[in-house]
Amino acid sequence: ELAHKKADLEDVHRKIGNLHEQIAAPEATRDEVADALSTVERAISAAQKRLREIATERSDLEIEIADMEKRRDVLSLQLGSERRALGETLYRYYVFGRKAGARRLIGGSDLNQVARDAYYLERLADARQAEILRARTTLSEHEKLIATLQQKQQRIKELEREKAAEHDKLLAEQGQRAKVLASVQGKLRVQKTQVATLKQNEMRLASLIGGLAKLPAPKAPEPPPKPLPQK
Repeated sequence: ELAHKKADLEDVHRKIGNLHEQIAAPEATRDEVADALSTVERAISAAQKRLREIATERSDLEIEIADMEKRRDVLSLQLGSERRALGETLYRYYVFGRKAGARRLIGGSDLNQVARDAYYLERLADARQAEILRARTTLSEHEKLIATLQQKQQRIKELEREKAAEHDKLLAEQGQRAKVLASVQGKLRVQKTQVATLKQNEMRLASLIGGLAKLPAPKAPEPPPKPLPQK
């Protein structure tokens, strides 16, 4: 019985040693996967931060474009108004100025007043033309700036799509690595539970072997009594 229990104990020792060897590889894999998962999670955090920054930048740019378009529209209205005013001034200059000047010249009116009126209308027309030229230049600059901002907006949208795709890819990788980690941890839990069970058996067998070793050795059987001599 003692020899049998010792053999059982040796078998338990062997099984525990085998399990420890089997556990070493999953533990290394677990640590490696856990480190990779931490790296992916940091990358996801960085990607989310960058996406928030891009969204803010895009929002600010949209506000700037909208403001610039409003200024362009106001300038366009101003340019149209200046053009109409110039048309009226030119009409007054050519119709009222020249015709009125001719009538006054025939009628003997004040030629100085005619000249002053014509000069005033001419200067007013020049001023309106200069204002139109400035408005055209400013409007052209606004259009160029809006086009530049819209190009920048398009680049930001493309960058946002790229970062969103990168973020989704990282999330998929995170899910895969999390599954691998959960699988490895589950396997380790099973193996460690087996080790714990074997160690309990080891303790029980060791205790039993100790108890058996303390038992006294069985006595040899006594020889049968010799027969009495016959008389």
